[in-house]
Order: sequence, then structure tokens, then C-alpha cells
Amino acid sequence: MLQSSQKLLTALVTLLDDKLLTKITTLDLIRTAGISRSTFYRHFQDKFRFFDWVKSYLLNLFLKDDYSNDTPISYYTRFFQHFADYRQAFKSFILEGRWQNFEREILVSGADNYSRLLTKHLDESAPIKTIATYIVSAHIGVAINWLTEDDAHSPAQMAVIMTRLTNSILANYDLTLDTLMAK
Repeated sequence: MLQSSQKLLTALVTLLDDKLLTKITTLDLIRTAGISRSTFYRHFQDKFRFFDWVKSYLLNLFLKDDYSNDTPISYYTRFFQHFADYRQAFKSFILEGRWQNFEREILVSGADNYSRLLTKHLDESAPIKTIATYIVSAHIGVAINWLTEDDAHSPAQMAVIMTRLTNSILANYDLTLDTLMAK
């Protein structure tokens, strides 16, 4: 399934260069991916089930991302690279509202991760969950703006900007991203 699904994902990204998501048909996907109709229907009931698979696949890029050996810059570069690699898919799904819970799922997962990191450095009187949610909400907002505005900054440039912004928030609690991400 993985090889056919990857071909379909590549086909979707290609098709999104010229077509709106709502105008892409199952036949478009099959022809562009170079797979048979039976292969498509063996894995997906219809194009909407395929779109749901794409959502899960792209969401897992963020949820399963391991930052344990990263610097803040390398982590955020990879964060923005995920968006860049599938820019058209993210733009289409987010702007057309197909993924109503996508942003929420990233927010909850990211806030949980930041909460765990913050708990190691702040006492319980600090509003840890609020700080974590604020940081991750800002990250998502910046990423969506970067996608929708077709911002010319590279993922590496966005990583520098995101690191600076996040460090300015953490400075209020005498923390830095380097401190949070240290082993």
C-alpha cells in the first residue's frame, strides 16, 4: 500500500499545481499516479478516504517528529520543510476547510510536548499549559501565514525567525529554546 499511496500523494501535489482540490477526480489521481483503478480502490473507498489518508500522513510528520538530537534551528527548519514539501496540499486542505481538526490536532500535540519541556524548568505556579498553547498557536499561525501568503523565506530562514520569536516569549520566564531542548 505504501508505494501506491506515495504515488497518489505525489500525484495529488502535482495536480494541485493546476487544479483546485474540489475539482480533482479519482481518475485524475489514478492517471497522474500511473496506477490502476483496482489498486486505488483496493486501498481507498473513494477520493475522500484518500484525502483522509493524506491528512493522517501529513499530520504524522509533525506528531512523530523526534527533536531529541536537534538544535532549535534544525528542528524548526524541519518543521517548515514539512510544510514546504507538501505546500500545495497543506494550502488546499487548510484553505478549503477539508481538515477542520488538523490545526487542532497539531496544537494539542505540540502543546503537550511543550508542556512536558516546560514542566522540567518551571515550578507549578507558572501557567505551563497556557504558555505551551500560546507558543504552539503562534507557530501554527506563522506557518499557515507563510503557506497562504507564499512567503519567499526558506524553511531555514523561517526557523531563525521562529526561534527568535519563541525565545522572546520564553525570556519572560528566564528560559531559552536551547535550555528547553537540552538533554
